[in-house]
Amino acid sequence: RVIMDESADALCVICDPEAEADPLDLAVRETLIAEGIDPTTLSIEIAVRPGRGTRQRVRFIGVERLGMDTGMLGVRVTLEWQGRRYTGEASGETGLVIEQRTAATAALQAIERLIGSEVGLRLIGVKQIRAFDTELVVSSIHRPGPPAQRFVGTVIATDDPLRGATLSVLHALNRMMGNFLATTD
Repeated sequence: RVIMDESADALCVICDPEAEADPLDLAVRETLIAEGIDPTTLSIEIAVRPGRGTRQRVRFIGVERLGMDTGMLGVRVTLEWQGRRYTGEASGETGLVIEQRTAATAALQAIERLIGSEVGLRLIGVKQIRAFDTELVVSSIHRPGPPAQRFVGTVIATDDPLRGATLSVLHALNRMMGNFLATTD
């Protein structure tokens, strides 16, 4: 919700606790500019509705190719949680399918470092498929029980297959990580 206080030249944006202030502030400023309003003439205030508290999420920072002399490819995945960065690295042979699997493996390693314990996540596979006229990257992950769990994540494929593989793993484990981190804080 947006409330305009004309007497104070202030714009108040009321958002859910999960909203991130910086991207929201930027979106408000861009919207004002698009409407022909100079955002510097207003005081923009972001207000959070009372709720269950701020819920943070694991943030994807990046995926890097690490060149290796032996014809192998190294991949480093970096995630951020509560201001700290966690990395995972894996290596494999070159070739699209193996490179995507290597990126997914590095993502799982970064997730286990972030969680701080071995949770037994095992990559079943990662694959680029076509569905409904769209290229997708799909990953499947298994966690032995009890109870045994299987997670599947999907993202729209882009021109960066390593990023797609990494994000599909994060999408597969998003709810599991959120619940785990919310109960261990």
